This record gives sequence, structure tokens and C-alpha cells, in this order.
Amino acid sequence: MGNDRQVQIGLNFIVTAGGGLYVKRTEFDLDADQISDIMVKTFMSTFLSIDESKISQTLVEAKSALQKYELTTLTQAINKMFDN
Repeated sequence: MGNDRQVQIGLNFIVTAGGGLYVKRTEFDLDADQISDIMVKTFMSTFLSIDESKISQTLVEAKSALQKYELTTLTQAINKMFDN
């Protein structure tokens, strides 16, 4: 999955490009989710040479994990609120 130099260059490139997209998000009609998908796909394909099916699978799994985490965090906050 790439060497350290590729990863360092890739991350610098992706963060800068993603920031540029964010600044111009209204001009390009992009939301934060779309920008993050573009960043992840570009990084994984260009700098790590991962195939598109694996990238798509990774994005689906990551979004699922984030949704579960957010729900868990919200549930914990609500439960904590009523504990006091």
C-alpha cells in the first residue's frame, strides 16, 4: 500500500486539494460528504494503487461505522443526561 514517501506526498496533496474544493464548494455544488469521498477515492487510487471495488467497499464500511458511532454517542449522551 505505497511507501511512506508516497503516503506523505499523497496526504499533503489530498488535504490541500480537499481544502480548495471546500472553499469553492458552492461554485462546484459539492457538500462535505462529496468532498470527503473525492479525497478518499483520489488518495486510495492514486497514491496507494487500490482498485475501485475495494475503495467503494471501504467507503461503505467507513460510513456505516461513522453512523453507528454517532448513534451510540447520541444514545450515551441522552442516557447520561437523565442519570443526573
